Amino acid sequence: MKYGNLMLLVFLLVLITTMGCLTTTDIKVVDRDGQAMIDELKAGTIDGFIGWEPYNAQAIDEKIGHTLMTSGEIWPDHPCCIVAVNNNWIEKVGPETSEDILKRLLYVHIHTTEWINQAKQPDHTNHTHLIETSASFTERTPTVVEKALTNIKYTHQLNQTSIQQFIEKQHEYEVYEKTKWRATGYQHPGEYANQLTDHTYLDWAVANKDMTPQQILEATGGETHTINLGILIQDLHQITVIIAMENNWFEEVGLDIRWTAGSPYANGGELMRQGIYDNKVDIGLLGIAPAASHTMNTDAKVTVVSGVNTEGSSLIVKEDINSMEDLINKKVAVPGAGTVQEFLLIMAAEKAGLTL
Repeated sequence: MKYGNLMLLVFLLVLITTMGCLTTTDIKVVDRDGQAMIDELKAGTIDGFIGWEPYNAQAIDEKIGHTLMTSGEIWPDHPCCIVAVNNNWIEKVGPETSEDILKRLLYVHIHTTEWINQAKQPDHTNHTHLIETSASFTERTPTVVEKALTNIKYTHQLNQTSIQQFIEKQHEYEVYEKTKWRATGYQHPGEYANQLTDHTYLDWAVANKDMTPQQILEATGGETHTINLGILIQDLHQITVIIAMENNWFEEVGLDIRWTAGSPYANGGELMRQGIYDNKVDIGLLGIAPAASHTMNTDAKVTVVSGVNTEGSSLIVKEDINSMEDLINKKVAVPGAGTVQEFLLIMAAEKAGLTL
């Protein structure tokens, strides 16, 4: 090739890259489920992962990685798992029945969350019960569960400001399809946050949390109702459901909880695609990220009625990685596209001036 032609080719490549036709990323992202993250980090086929508990604690316990940063360091008190209601289910059972069911469900959810926060204390009477139940559900050792629980903030509160900030960030990162967003007519992400959430049932449950289960049952119609519930596999963020079921607290308020055919689901995106979209799940516990993105982008529509936890994720990396810059040209796993963990990795990379 002649020198002049070579220079022309170089010029064109630079021009195309500058114009955005060719793009490069600093960190390579791959999708892996929770256990695969552990296995591949141990095998060295990935350099890190951002996961939920108890997978993070397991990696630390097995000494196959260390915590580069917790999700609380990326974004303090960020929203994570929430209680989401299938909008088709509300329409199917009717507003009165769905209201009675959600009031009861959130009454139990509030009391279970309080029970867990007390039982997390090592000297509490119920601590051993919490550890044993959590270890059984997650299929992890009590030692791993003990470590994992310290990284999770359980709360029923639905922080509207944080959810709006989250949706603003999703909008900024163009998580929402532009045509879908324009079709809604929303002028600001705050409008979508208000449409996505409904505090009515949680406010009622908080105001009446000192009532007995029998009083709650009588105040909400008295009939027994069946709910198809969806949760995420081995997700310690969602241990509230398991504790409540184990102690028959749902039954006390006339709720018959059933698992759907696909539950527990691998991640929140799968729960939305296969549980909510297919109307197998009436009420689900999942991350705010897939709940918001799928409700905007797809025909799987939910309403968020309560919080479950904040924080609780971590960026776990190989021992020789000590900064985000050390992850350049490295492979990092997330549990799926559109998950809270992927979103947090985007934020961490952005703060470091890196791209995924």
